[in-house]
Order: sequence, then structure tokens, then C-alpha cells
Amino acid sequence: MKEIADGVIMETGFSGVTLGAVRTPQGVIMIDTPLYAKDFQSWRTTVSKSRIGLERLLIILDEHYDRTISTRLVRCPVITHKNTAQSIASRPSNVRMPISLTGCDWEKLGSLGPLHWIRPEITFSLKMRVEWSDDPVELEFHPGPTNGAIWVILSGRKVAFVGDAVTPNQPPFLASADIDDWLETLKYLKTTKFREYLVIGGRGGLVTKEDVKVHIEFLKIVKKKLEKLASINANQDAVEKIALELAASFKPKSNKLRELYETRLRWGINQYYNSHYDVAKR
Repeated sequence: MKEIADGVIMETGFSGVTLGAVRTPQGVIMIDTPLYAKDFQSWRTTVSKSRIGLERLLIILDEHYDRTISTRLVRCPVITHKNTAQSIASRPSNVRMPISLTGCDWEKLGSLGPLHWIRPEITFSLKMRVEWSDDPVELEFHPGPTNGAIWVILSGRKVAFVGDAVTPNQPPFLASADIDDWLETLKYLKTTKFREYLVIGGRGGLVTKEDVKVHIEFLKIVKKKLEKLASINANQDAVEKIALELAASFKPKSNKLRELYETRLRWGINQYYNSHYDVAKR
């Protein structure tokens, strides 16, 4: 756990996504959850160890399973984008894992049991503010990774939690993505508004300007390759070949991670190709 600004906490030590918390006089605003429910209870207790108010809120940055698996035990109001809430509501009410191999973090774990999805109490469309201190917590809609992806911004302390908008040193999740929206989102992240910000990604913490640049270039390559495949009505074998070529551009620390990244890109690119391009049945 690290305090990255006054009252703003970042945690990368739990299984799953990077977590955040904002301590205010009224209470704690938590950002995302770890994979294990027991870790969430530990996280909540840790960030509450301060002379702060009793109120609690949880913000979920998008619909990704890595973010929503342990929310079933949350005992506080949950905020998401309205599209994220709709996506969660459309899932089966009681699911056992694994469902399929998609290259997500939760697939590395085998003891999570049945899943019961939470129903977010608070949703919004474009922007929202939580005014629990003199530096309000701002929530903004920034689609791309999903159609319900949001950021948490603290303008006064110059901190932004951007979720999976940037995934340094690992492949992005493409299955629910829109690359055109994503590129617009990253273009905004490169503006002078965020020049002095600490930008916190959902997969590993601090995001640098170089990370953003590399991510943009990767998405452009993916789009170009898929457009070429669509122009010749390529079959699934060709799509999977592209996925493996793209996976080779990453340098994971283990063979297990390499397999995870290959699975992520195979699944993501196949899903993206099938949903975004008007191709005949292959």
C-alpha cells in the first residue's frame, strides 16, 4: 500500500487489479476490488485505519470480471457507469468458474467458488462528483476498453485512476473494446490537462507518458491488421495467427504469463473481429 498523494492510496499487492482509496472527512471512497473476498475485507479494514468518517463508497471502473468478482460481499453503495451496471445485470445470477479461457487474471485462480453478482445502486452517464471534501472525487465516462469504462479524477491533488485504458507491459483486453473510442480516450489522456498528474492504471499502478504512447501504437497496429483481414474475409485461423504475432511483442517473465497473454489476445481479437467487422461466416 502506498500513499501517492494526501489521503490517496494505491495498492498493487493483491491478486487482480490495482486498487485505490480516497480518505475524506466523511469516509472512504474505494476504487475497484481484489479477486478474493477475504482480500477485500482486509483492504477495507486497512484503508479505514484513520480518523475519518464512517461512510463508505465503492467505485467500479468497468465491467471486467477481475474487478467485479468479489463485489458480492461489499457492504456499501456501489457506483458504476450505467452501461457497466447493465452488463453485470445481464450475467447469469449464479455462475461457477471457470466459464471460458479469456486470458483474465481470475482464470489463474481455482478456488473462488460460485459467483453472485452485485447490483450497483448508483449509476451515471457522463460525469459525476462525490463531494466528501474540498477536493471532490470526479467520475468521468471514457469508453474504449469497454462501453462503460470510467476514470476517477482528483483535480486538486492531480491524480487520475484510469483503469484498463492503459495496460503497461501486457496486452490490452479487446473482447468488449471499441478501438476508435479507445484512441480518442488516450488522445485526451495525452493533453496538457494531465501533464502533471499521477496516472494510475488498473494493471500495475503508475502509467508513464511512454506507456500511453506504446499503448496507442499497439491499438493502431491491431486495428490495421484486423481491417486487412476483414478486407479479404479471413478465416479464424488467420485471425489467431495475428493474435500470436501480436503476443510475441510482449516480454512476459514466465511461460505461464506468456500463455496467459496469448490466450488473452486470441480471445480478444476473435471477439473483436466478429463483433466489429461485417464478414461472412467463416
